[in-house]
Parts: sequence; structure tokens; C-alpha cells
Amino acid sequence: MRRQKYREEPVYDEKVTYDVLDWEVIDKVTATGTNSLPVWPDSKVNTQNPPQLGDIKEHKRKEKFWINAVMAGETDEFEFSKLNSKLMTYEQFVKLKPGAQWNAVFSGLGTLLIINDPDGKPLQ
Repeated sequence: MRRQKYREEPVYDEKVTYDVLDWEVIDKVTATGTNSLPVWPDSKVNTQNPPQLGDIKEHKRKEKFWINAVMAGETDEFEFSKLNSKLMTYEQFVKLKPGAQWNAVFSGLGTLLIINDPDGKPLQ
């Protein structure tokens, strides 16, 4: 008669269960406008510490500024969001008032390199 051999290994009977709280994207809050300085929209978040089930968490804010420009003597409007290959900052954006005339320098490929005010000072 043959007997089947089994390995002698301990059997563990402990079991661990846990719940993972994960954030879900609900919707994006967007603000647009044409006649005032940019402001962040109200996201209506709850900030409890530690977070509770049902709380809403605000994700990292993203902003993008751009200008629409018309060259002197032209009618075509161009949109620019980068200045010297870097995204335009809030500080730069608020200095560019609607209707103001600025002198711009472009690369041969049409990249906006420098914006100078009428006095010749570059936009920082």
C-alpha cells in the first residue's frame, strides 16, 4: 500500500481585512471672464482633519493665462500663453491691460520672446 507524503508546513489562520478610502473626481470648477482680474472660483470644500467619509477635497489648483494680440495695421488676432517659451504668470498677465499698446519681439518661428512697454521696459 502506498501513502502520499505531505510537507510539514505551519498553517496560519489569521486574516486581515481593511477598507481603503479613495478620492473620486466629482467635477471641475471653472471660472471665466473678460472684464475683471482673475479670481479662483469657490470650490465649496469641507476641510476636516482627519478627512471623513463624504468630505470633498480640493485638488491642486491649475491656472493658465493668455492674451489675444493684434499687430499694428493688421486685423488678425493671435493668442499667446507663453512668453519666451515659459507659461505667462499672473503678475505678467495683470500688467497687460486690455487695449494697451506694447512692443513685442518674436522669433523667426513666431514664438513671443519679449514684450516691451511703450517706454521700452521689458515685461518681467
